[in-house]
Amino acid sequence: MAAAAAAVTISSCQKDDKPTVEFEKSLYTAYAKRSVDVKVILSEPATENVSVMINSSGANAGTDFELTGVPVTIKAGETSGTFSVKNLNLTQASPLNLGIECPSGYDLGTKFVTIVAPDPEETLVYSFELTKADVLGSYVAKIKVTGVTSGDKLSLNDDVIIPLKITGEAAPYVVFDPATKATDKTYSGPHAVLKAGKSAAIFKFSLKDGFKDGDKVEVTVDMDAAVRFIPGDNESAEYTLYSVKVPDAILGTWTFSKVFAVDELIGWFEMEGDNPSLLPLNNEGFTLTFTKDESGVVTVTPNDKGDFASFFREATMIPTNPINYSSEGKPMGENAVSECTMFMAYDGYKVHTNAYYLLSAANRAFSKDNEAIGEAVVVFTIVDGDLTVEFRDYDKPPFGIKWWKDEKFDPDMFGFASLFTKQ
Repeated sequence: MAAAAAAVTISSCQKDDKPTVEFEKSLYTAYAKRSVDVKVILSEPATENVSVMINSSGANAGTDFELTGVPVTIKAGETSGTFSVKNLNLTQASPLNLGIECPSGYDLGTKFVTIVAPDPEETLVYSFELTKADVLGSYVAKIKVTGVTSGDKLSLNDDVIIPLKITGEAAPYVVFDPATKATDKTYSGPHAVLKAGKSAAIFKFSLKDGFKDGDKVEVTVDMDAAVRFIPGDNESAEYTLYSVKVPDAILGTWTFSKVFAVDELIGWFEMEGDNPSLLPLNNEGFTLTFTKDESGVVTVTPNDKGDFASFFREATMIPTNPINYSSEGKPMGENAVSECTMFMAYDGYKVHTNAYYLLSAANRAFSKDNEAIGEAVVVFTIVDGDLTVEFRDYDKPPFGIKWWKDEKFDPDMFGFASLFTKQ
């Protein structure tokens, strides 16, 4: 190709101290399915617009590659122009050879031929596990990775860095964990780490003061730096930020609306032989009121209507470590879990981020007749403007005896996930 290109162009481009035109580099390496930007440069600024035609050989146009931006136009006063080689499907045996057809008034420089060759490493496909999530103080995120060739069977011998970009007004308040922030030999900045032999990369971040609850940020892969990667189904993720403190959105009075999928819930208890009339499902008129004092302490106060009044007592609440979350739940920070319990799913809800709180007082007996006051963990989460409430922690109750297992609290059967609306 080099000889052919020289024969084509040198015959019309004699060396007579004219300005030169050439490629920026004589070799480009590229991953499968990625594109490569190739720069054509002049030795001095153009006096008028210059059109540079590019020829090719080796690989098959339309099958192995596509050229866009050809001919290359270098505008008057500028010294370079760029074209792209896209949809690369090259092989080591058939790289792409590119040559410059010398424009009138120019000589060829030394790099009048360049080669685009496939990188021997496999191209990787990334996809964020979740496209949206709430962040309560801190978060652990996952990016799934597959291979263009190996697919789900991808297994790398070395750790791989996935450079990330974060955008949004609240971006300055997102602090990446040192493990995903340290300078890498090829990239400095926030990134996820795909460990050798793993199929998912992890990145962690926390929040510092300064943002407003409900602010959003978007995290994407830095495609300029992550040259080995191409996007899969989920190209980015949007995170809604909340402080570790109880969010102001929860303040006010909320009225019980329903227990999710109550008919299905009753059916499950009946199948086990339990008496459904004993279940704490009658909560018409029950309310929870959240208030915050000048020092920032949040208190939740129940009224005395309904079965849930057998559990709730006036109590202060603070974010706490999640316990007894659903079997498929994934902790997303110190105080939150990405999950959707069974009966919320029956009602059409999707996986969301639940916030866990420790109540300073509750009736752990969950009974109208017995009192056992102690701390307890509950879920209070704002979902689509409403409040969802789920129980996570109480002693053996006077209902659901056939289902109850002392060794493990079942959040699906005994969480009684419920919807509350704001007054």
